Amino acid sequence: MVVVYHSLNGLPGMTSAQNTVVRLGSQGWAGVDLFFVLSGFLITAILMDARGSAHSLRNFYARRVLRIVPVYVAFLLFSLLLTGPLGTPSAEDVAQLYQTQLWY
Repeated sequence: MVVVYHSLNGLPGMTSAQNTVVRLGSQGWAGVDLFFVLSGFLITAILMDARGSAHSLRNFYARRVLRIVPVYVAFLLFSLLLTGPLGTPSAEDVAQLYQTQLWY
């Protein structure tokens, strides 16, 4: 809902169907709140189930790292290597991107 709202909002000459989608998408804050509540509930449930086992926090964080880091690295490779040639507006922006990519 958030992506739809931000991608369609303010387009000139929107149809009534598009206006309806934008109005529904403006309720995206509820989706963000729902995401945080559900993820907090699920993570807490996982931690509560594993609290008696040995190395439960280490295993929990290892699983999180193995789940998140590959996607993060793939996104960084995509954004740092492909967005320069595909759509950065100026050579200064590309140079600044390559100078600061290690920080990401």
